[in-house]
Amino acid sequence: MKKLLVILSAMLMIVAVSCSNDTLVAPSAGLDGTDITITVPTVDEDSALPDEYSEIVGVIMREIGSSLTPSVSDEKTFESGYDYQGNKIYSYEDGVYTIGVDCEVLKTGDEVEYVEGSSSYITVNGTEYLSTSDQGAAYISAYDTIMHDLLKTSVTSTQNSSVYRRVKLNGLPVLDDEGKKTFGEDGITPVEEDVRLTVRCLGSSVETTTSFKNTYKTEKISKTVYELDKAVSGITSVTIYTSTTESSILTGGDNSFTSSVIEITRNGETSAYVY
Repeated sequence: MKKLLVILSAMLMIVAVSCSNDTLVAPSAGLDGTDITITVPTVDEDSALPDEYSEIVGVIMREIGSSLTPSVSDEKTFESGYDYQGNKIYSYEDGVYTIGVDCEVLKTGDEVEYVEGSSSYITVNGTEYLSTSDQGAAYISAYDTIMHDLLKTSVTSTQNSSVYRRVKLNGLPVLDDEGKKTFGEDGITPVEEDVRLTVRCLGSSVETTTSFKNTYKTEKISKTVYELDKAVSGITSVTIYTSTTESSILTGGDNSFTSSVIEITRNGETSAYVY
């Protein structure tokens, strides 16, 4: 009897994940959202940001971090999930999962709204089903298969664009043709300008979980672009790239590593430095 139960259990497991093999289809071409790909510039470790640029960047960052509020702002976030073959199995935006694979009762293109572990119902294509109903339980089972058996990698992408009007940048150093600071007779930098500052933020996060689910690795990359509509000391834009990698093995603790690169565009020329 025990041998029979083991065989039946194994057969049930095969059926439960069969949609990851036999019925897997190509993701729907109608899936919304595009993963953001950010390429961080390669910079020599010894290429530190010059002091004169540090002052300018510091002023810009202080202005944005102060009480300024954007006059125009737009933000968008979406997520994509991929299986072990690299196929997109779902996209997620504004609380809705768009299914990208035929799996049990869920089909490519179905729209699902469900909060795992805290919802008593699941919504599929605009219709609510109680989790205690046969149909609702079937949909939740298919959802669980996609999210826990098929899913290998999830990618979260964010886009944010804001415009700050009439930002007064005080105390910026004046740079001569050689990039050296110059000052007025009283030692105070003679620069005080009103400019419009546009900030564009792009971010991506990639999370990969092993099949044994005892380790994880998350890679987060962001790109923030500060664009001035009027050059200050010849500088028209500052771009900051930040890359963070977090990994964990349940038996070995957590590890985290962060690095940053900054690009300065001055007089039409762009240079990258360690930041």
